[in-house]
Amino acid sequence: MNYYRELIKTQADTCKSIYIYACTHRALCHYRVRYNVTHHDAGGNTIPGECLLPAVTSQDQGKICVIIDLDETLVHSSFKPISNADFIVPVDIEGTTHQVYVLKRPYVDEFLQRMGELFECVLFTASLAKYADPVTDLLDQCGVFRTRLFRESCVFYQGCYVKDLSRLGRELHKTLILDNSPASYIFHPENAVGFTVLPLFSVFVKACLLDSPSCYLKG
Repeated sequence: MNYYRELIKTQADTCKSIYIYACTHRALCHYRVRYNVTHHDAGGNTIPGECLLPAVTSQDQGKICVIIDLDETLVHSSFKPISNADFIVPVDIEGTTHQVYVLKRPYVDEFLQRMGELFECVLFTASLAKYADPVTDLLDQCGVFRTRLFRESCVFYQGCYVKDLSRLGRELHKTLILDNSPASYIFHPENAVGFTVLPLFSVFVKACLLDSPSCYLKG
């Protein structure tokens, strides 16, 4: 009886994986056809000259490129006053200045410091630069992020801002994205670590601080 239960579970997991792959592949193909995206080689990597990122520097040669989201991954922001905000950032919206109250994730400073030592780190957010840039200035005072990408670098697909990793100019099998929103990495779910809840972020932070983040990069 246990054998058949395991067999049924294995078959169900396989069907689920095939379904997820099919949906992702269909979405990516639809996007490329609709928007005439042809600057990819046979391996799905971007052809040089069409890249969002500059060439890899000597200090990052051989490192995994980690794409890190901002809102709800590293920080939480609100237009409503927060008494214990870590930052208060003025943002101009249609001629009116609004105060944005920003809370950092627990241990985010240690997390970024360690990530910067291990990987080529890139900030990629669907937020506008006029908000995200000053927040990142305050958050990343050590210059962990080699490059910052904002909303204009996303692909607007079926109502969502998607981060197409194949446009970065990095090998996909050496690229990882950390993001709280599955819609952001719908084209490349196999490259993602989704921070939908705080405990998962805490586990990843501990792994980085204990010099064992590679356990999340296998497969």
